[in-house]
Amino acid sequence: MEIRTESSVDEILTSDGDKVRGVKLSDGTIIDAPIVISNATHHVTFNNLVKNQNHIPEDFKRGLQNISYEGSACKINLVLNDIP
Repeated sequence: MEIRTESSVDEILTSDGDKVRGVKLSDGTIIDAPIVISNATHHVTFNNLVKNQNHIPEDFKRGLQNISYEGSACKINLVLNDIP
């Protein structure tokens, strides 16, 4: 197994069927892989990185359009000198 970090993906590659076959990095390197994990949003992963849209069902594409990204979150880490 190989894990790459600090590598920008240009495309998620698919086979002639409906299976993922790897990724193409922005520098042109192709990495063959039976499994690809994306930390991008659903929209970026399926609409931008999967260039061959023929394998994505229309109802799935419609579902992606209905995902709401509204909302907010905040995380604050505090360090105390003593127990309160």
